[in-house]
Amino acid sequence: MLSRTSQSKMRENERPLTKTLTGSIRDKIIEKFSSDRMRELRCILCCVILGVGLLIIHLKLFIYPSDDAYIHFRVAEHLLDGAGPYFNPSDPVKTTSSTVWTLGIAMVFLLVGRSVASIAFVNTIVLTAGGIFFGRLVYECTGIRAAYWLACLLYVSISLRASVGLMEVPLALLLTAAGLLLLRHGGAQGFTLLAVAAFCRPEMSLCMFVYFAYCVLQKKLSVSKVIFWSAIGALPFLLFDLYFFGTVVPHAIHAKAVVYAVTPIDTVREFVTAALPDRLLTLTFPAALQWMCLLVISGLAVVAWAMADIRVHAYAGPAFLLPLMASSLGVGVIYVASATHLHLWYVPLVLAPIAVSIVPAMVKNKPASIMLTIIASLTFGILPLQAVAASAISPILWPDFETGARVRKYLEVGEFLYRQYPKAALLTSEIGGLGYSFKGAIIDGCGLASPRALRYHPLKVPQERSSGKIGAIPANLVAEMRPELIVTYDAFGEALLRRHDIMSQYTHLVTSFYITKDMARWRAWRFRYGSFLHVLVRKDIKALSPLDGR
Repeated sequence: MLSRTSQSKMRENERPLTKTLTGSIRDKIIEKFSSDRMRELRCILCCVILGVGLLIIHLKLFIYPSDDAYIHFRVAEHLLDGAGPYFNPSDPVKTTSSTVWTLGIAMVFLLVGRSVASIAFVNTIVLTAGGIFFGRLVYECTGIRAAYWLACLLYVSISLRASVGLMEVPLALLLTAAGLLLLRHGGAQGFTLLAVAAFCRPEMSLCMFVYFAYCVLQKKLSVSKVIFWSAIGALPFLLFDLYFFGTVVPHAIHAKAVVYAVTPIDTVREFVTAALPDRLLTLTFPAALQWMCLLVISGLAVVAWAMADIRVHAYAGPAFLLPLMASSLGVGVIYVASATHLHLWYVPLVLAPIAVSIVPAMVKNKPASIMLTIIASLTFGILPLQAVAASAISPILWPDFETGARVRKYLEVGEFLYRQYPKAALLTSEIGGLGYSFKGAIIDGCGLASPRALRYHPLKVPQERSSGKIGAIPANLVAEMRPELIVTYDAFGEALLRRHDIMSQYTHLVTSFYITKDMARWRAWRFRYGSFLHVLVRKDIKALSPLDGR
């Protein structure tokens, strides 16, 4: 037995050691807390820098948008004016393919005024948030911080063109990312956001159904919960569509299937060219070399994928991302199988989720994974550099300069014609920019907003149009309807411009291909769709002042 004196001495000797251990643990906790706090602050700072950079790019380049963006704007304005969510108030046609986006635009216009710049600002926020959410999703699935930024930057790079083009795709993908994050944490409410995403872009419904099967089969959620929360998201927009249109299927799906004549090989080719930064390659390399580079890049990617030994078991941690990959591949297969004529904003719906879902394979500690990361970064990393160059140097460096400049010309001519003929009907085949600035009745030669035009489609190739990818104006439609005004580029009016019996009824005027500023920027010797913009005015209405110089 120890004496009391000995026990007392031992307790005294233990106190400094206890204090030392306690202090060491406290210091480590404080150090870790400070480190985590600094890491969070750095992450927030990087996200702010990313958002500011994207805002500058959007505000510089949104003036070169997609023509279809203005279809949404016109429908949203008609909705606010009490004329219903229709392109032409007299035609209750579901012209827009995105109920959610149209209602969102109407809300923005109601709150801050009818400014297209406000939509560019909204898309900046949406694109930045989408990158952050997808990055967070991949980080939670892998636990690797590098995966966060790789997923974020790949997503932003792939979706940038659709966002600057003022289209709805970034919002659809943001809703998907937010919904998947909720599902990742066991929240059935994630299906509410997935259902809303399906009404933002119909293709996203496949993602919702795949995760429905995944969660039920994995016994993560009950069928009743999934259906309940999905119904909460879908029901408001379902009722809206049924009330105004009597259907949830966009008319554009039917119209495009009738008008365009493409093959599955054409769809694959369009997908590839839309995915690559073709504007920079076109300015730098001849077409043959571009495709050679593409084949080399694709071959290296396939080899790297094989070498990385990527199988399902490699996704033991991030298995939650496999349904995302499967649904995106499914959308791509549907596009090819149905020989869909692809527009640039279709590409992120396939490519962005796939790129995000294979990031876990890129951050594996293998040489092949590093190679795959480098290939993906070089392939998609060029576009943000192009955007910076186009913003700082000249918009001609932007891949969508040509299409956007055509929209700017449409806006100018449409406004001019509406001042001259506010009660006239205008027929054209690209209805976005013209339809937004010309506030009167629009007859859509492609049938997206005017179903009766589909009776004259598809047009023959090459007798009536030079390519099955061109939505040209049927001459017989013009002969039947005899609109007061017709506006078309050469490629969209080939058959019409050759019909002397119709042309004799109109005063034929031509104007420059682009507006004056863009003509000065464009130094190529040819234009993609002809040489001039043609304006036809029916001879029985008042004469139009010359368009030269406009």
